[in-house]
Amino acid sequence: MTWPGLGADDAYLMGRQHQLARSNAEAIRLYRTALLTDPQHLNARNGLATALAEQGDLKAAIALWEGLTAQFDRAAWLFSNLGYAYYLDGQYGAAQQVQQRACLLDPANAQAWQRLSATLEKIGDLARALRMQRQGLALLKHDVRADAALADTPDDDWAKVTLVTGADGLLTLQRSDVAPVSVPASATLDIANGNGVPGAARATARRVRDPALRVVRLSNEVGFGVRRTRIEYRPALLGTAQRLAQQVAPDAVLVEAPPGLTTSLRLVLGRN
Repeated sequence: MTWPGLGADDAYLMGRQHQLARSNAEAIRLYRTALLTDPQHLNARNGLATALAEQGDLKAAIALWEGLTAQFDRAAWLFSNLGYAYYLDGQYGAAQQVQQRACLLDPANAQAWQRLSATLEKIGDLARALRMQRQGLALLKHDVRADAALADTPDDDWAKVTLVTGADGLLTLQRSDVAPVSVPASATLDIANGNGVPGAARATARRVRDPALRVVRLSNEVGFGVRRTRIEYRPALLGTAQRLAQQVAPDAVLVEAPPGLTTSLRLVLGRN
């Protein structure tokens, strides 16, 4: 099946919906359609790699992620994806190197530490694997970014939590008075149509081009009765919510997300 005239953003979003529905073959065709129009489309390239990996074509997925990490060498989530693909492919040495890079770029990401732990276990370094696992569990219980938000510090100040390498080669978290180069964390976004205008959510999604913010779902607000656009955000992502508002909805109301939010942020389009 082909989709003549379908834009890159629309093809990506349709592909994402098919992938979430576990229809990977259709998702792959749509991602490739997006890339015919825009070969550099970040989300379509990552989506294609993910769908290929889910189908078991790890070699093709790895090649795509290697290209992405070479181009976006500060995007922790891309290194995390590549590292996990190496792990699944049995390339544990390569996985370790890439996963350590992911930890360096996003030291407050618990999943990155847990994946590194699994790789170290495969290599046979059980002592370090246990230490990495404990690091990940500690981060799950104690959110460094949330601490920064509660302290009313700028969103990027959590970068003062850095990694240091001990004498035994172990990576550990350490607070520093000197902030390294700030790297935005990967965040997921749900865009909900709350005003009933056909295609409003999809049109807004086309305007989100931040490599650190991924649109993963388009949805509808029940009743379409939202009077004013709002952005719901997790406490640690106030800065990300502010940047999103500046980009697509300057008059949006920013509110902390209610419990149970399944994405990092949720943009609910209102009648304004």
